[in-house]
Amino acid sequence: MCGPAAIPIMMAVATTVSAASAYKGAQAEKAAFKRNAEYDEQRAKDVNVRGGEEIFQQRLKQAQVRGTQTASLAARGVNLTTGSAFNILEDTDYISDMDVRTIASNTERDAWALRERAGANRMSAGAVDPSFVAATSLLGGAAKTYGAGKDAKLWGN
Repeated sequence: MCGPAAIPIMMAVATTVSAASAYKGAQAEKAAFKRNAEYDEQRAKDVNVRGGEEIFQQRLKQAQVRGTQTASLAARGVNLTTGSAFNILEDTDYISDMDVRTIASNTERDAWALRERAGANRMSAGAVDPSFVAATSLLGGAAKTYGAGKDAKLWGN
């Protein structure tokens, strides 16, 4: 069997292993924050691209609807520059422009939220210090090891 002197030695070894594990865990946490920040930045760019595509599709839809309305009204011999026919075409343009503004606003808001989250992840990554985490673990373990040695009367109380 091991004597009382073995207790602080075993605690010191366990503390060292614990500190190494804490260091590796903090490194992994820091790396995860950085990866998440990069991922969110890429997603923000993607949101902007998809928003632009959606706006383009809305403009195409507007042109198609307006073209159909114009052709239908003109085929009936209606004057397109005044009155109800003119109002119909103007309303179509207005509603489509509102749709485009909504798409643009939603796109910008979604991209902004992702960029903000990326910034928060970068800040979190900067706040994680693997060396500090390991040092804290070592100091805590050293205090416990000293206490165990003191209880075993190894330090000459």
